[in-house]
Amino acid sequence: MGYTKGPWVVSSTFLVCAKPSAAIVANCTPLVEIPELSIPMDEVADNARLIAAAPELLEAARQALSDLEWIEKQKAGTNMQASILILRAAIAKAEGK
Repeated sequence: MGYTKGPWVVSSTFLVCAKPSAAIVANCTPLVEIPELSIPMDEVADNARLIAAAPELLEAARQALSDLEWIEKQKAGTNMQASILILRAAIAKAEGK
């Protein structure tokens, strides 16, 4: 997988950085003020925190998918397909597939 492993943190300027190299991953602050596309600053901070959590969320989704697939194989009659499909789609999106 080609993403920066992290940990990712949100700086005071809402830049999402990856350590140890401290490379800027994303700037969540709007670069241009466009009224119809305006995002409140508290939402900008929320977006930055969500982006910073992305590597951990992806790993958690992979683990949950693995667990659900195992449970479904072990316990006949257990229907985990809806959850499995949702997790597979989210993981594929994160992986660019």
